[in-house]
Order: sequence, then structure tokens, then C-alpha cells
Amino acid sequence: MISVHFCRTRPDKAPIARRLGLTHVVDDKLEVLGYLDSVPHRYLFRPRPAEVAANAALLPRVHRVESWPELTALLRAG
Repeated sequence: MISVHFCRTRPDKAPIARRLGLTHVVDDKLEVLGYLDSVPHRYLFRPRPAEVAANAALLPRVHRVESWPELTALLRAG
């Protein structure tokens, strides 16, 4: 099942993720992943260097991935 949820601001994504019980999220914005503290598996996909520099304190809480094959391998490994 696919569902689409819209929100006005990045922090608004957190309650949606919590309500849906999300276990995995992939995003290219480190800032967004930082708000999703209820999601145990967060993947930072090919981020821009400036985005990483601006939010570097959040890096220990995410898995940084540079390609779809790398992400797929992590997801399959569980």
C-alpha cells in the first residue's frame, strides 16, 4: 500500500512518521532525518556537502549511503 502525506515544514514530518510507525526512511536532507527520532533506521542518500556541514552533529544517528546498490545491500542485511 502506498500513501502520500503532505506537511508544511520539515519538523512536521516527525509526527507523521511516528503515527505511521515508520521503521526506515531514506532522504537526501540530513536536517530532515534529524527530526525523525522515532525512526530507528535512517539513511542519508547522496547528500550535498553543504547540507552535511550544516548538520554534521546529526551524522552519528544516520547511515550515509552513496548509491542505490549500497542502500539495497544495507536494507537486505537487515
